[in-house]
Amino acid sequence: MNFEHYVRNRPREGGSRFVRTGMRKQNASLGGRHGNALIVRQSLADCSSMHVTLEYGTEGLPLDLSGLDVTVVAPTFLKGLDDEAKSFREAMDSPIGCESVTGRIGPDESVAVVIPDITRALPNERLLGCLFAELDQVSPENVVIISGTGTHRENTEEEWIQMVGPEIFRRYRCINHRGGDWDAMTGVGKSPFGYDVHFNREYCEADRRILLGFIEPHFMAGFSGGYKAAFPGVTSVDAIMRYTVRKIFVIPTAGGAC
Repeated sequence: MNFEHYVRNRPREGGSRFVRTGMRKQNASLGGRHGNALIVRQSLADCSSMHVTLEYGTEGLPLDLSGLDVTVVAPTFLKGLDDEAKSFREAMDSPIGCESVTGRIGPDESVAVVIPDITRALPNERLLGCLFAELDQVSPENVVIISGTGTHRENTEEEWIQMVGPEIFRRYRCINHRGGDWDAMTGVGKSPFGYDVHFNREYCEADRRILLGFIEPHFMAGFSGGYKAAFPGVTSVDAIMRYTVRKIFVIPTAGGAC
């Protein structure tokens, strides 16, 4: 499973450096807490040997920070749900501002389910398993799972199996969004900024659309996720490129344009 983490290693006042890491363990002693982050401090005098591991890729990325005046900021890892399936069912039965999701979808309706692509660490296999258990009135033939690639490359078959598991990949039709393929797009109108907006045709033509994703910190927008599952997830490359130009990023009311 791939993880999005980054390292910021830039000079600070006094020549010290600052590193963000998603590591679970490190060898330096804890110096305190800051919000929901653990702050690890080492002065130049006692950091002759310092090693951290970023949660990157599948095995981690080790860093040797020996000899540097470093502050390591690591997240506080919270305990997961005691019963994921039960919590998912409760959310499906009592969504915010509308009736039960299960009760809104008929057995003959077509359903498009959008999930992140391989670059996003979402437990798709578990979530889809819970979702389809609740939507057992809908035949797999009426469901399409769309990987919201945005401008990214398509997922390979091996990556699809990694994302959704072999059983779901076998039973359900799984497709990659192709934002540069105009035949796979359909127009939905104009943006408030004046350009045409096209979405994935199968997504738009489905009777019901379900988007699975998450909300997480974003180094440019503050927070990322939510509506991004649809835009840019299943939008045309043309619309994405127009939306993410700098003049929109700097508009205070843009709502986190990335």
